[in-house]
Amino acid sequence: MAFDIVAYHESQAGVANTLINVAGLGGDTGHTVNGDNITVPNVFREIIAAYGTMTNATDILTRLRLESPRMKADGAYLECQPLARIAAGSAYATPNPTPLAEFIKSPVQLTPGESLQCMMAANGATAADIFSAVVLLGDGVYVNPYATMPVIHVRATVAVAAAANAWTAQALTLDQQLAAGKYAMIGMRAETPTGKAARLVNLQETYGRPGCIPVATPLIPDHPLFRNGGLGVWGMFTQDNLPQVEIFAAAADAAAACIYTLDIVKVA
Repeated sequence: MAFDIVAYHESQAGVANTLINVAGLGGDTGHTVNGDNITVPNVFREIIAAYGTMTNATDILTRLRLESPRMKADGAYLECQPLARIAAGSAYATPNPTPLAEFIKSPVQLTPGESLQCMMAANGATAADIFSAVVLLGDGVYVNPYATMPVIHVRATVAVAAAANAWTAQALTLDQQLAAGKYAMIGMRAETPTGKAARLVNLQETYGRPGCIPVATPLIPDHPLFRNGGLGVWGMFTQDNLPQVEIFAAAADAAAACIYTLDIVKVA
């Protein structure tokens, strides 16, 4: 049940139109990250989506490719399109609509324990190309068994600001009290000015850290995969044991600017 999110990030000199390795995002306590390599988890062994972006004063992103030994043995590495191509010289914000490369109808298979690498390219060779990629790893089960039940949409705020270019843990405070019981998490909206990924931790009945690609402003719609059961059930929680969020942002977004909306179903 559910899916998992991993990320890559590195600032380095680009080589015009040539793929280069991007390091796994450090500070990830939920996965094995070793330089350019992120170890594929035991349960989440297929790629269902990817998001790639880059900022620089003069360069723009041209390619994102994911590589693993299993993909090589099966015949080809994974080219990911569309890309979040930020205009040269512009600050990062998630484009509208969210340019997510989707593979859920034909997931790319991986082997647990092997290394997954991220290769990215820019159109120029300027220093300080800031490459980032987010990869969704699934377990093959994306059905929402609660599709006929009422969905509750609850707003949550946080008290901790995001750290730039790292996973930052944020405890959630709901705007309204939930009735006592067990809830299924079936989606989330994350709104923060420079967020690249937001994922939930401490969910019950899942080994993963599922989440979404954030939006920058209230005017931007969510990608439908991340809302109302588009990726099945993410995990469970009770009203007295809420999950936490880990946010990966390009800048130190203020706590007051990080707003979350949870899509939940009361199941017991």
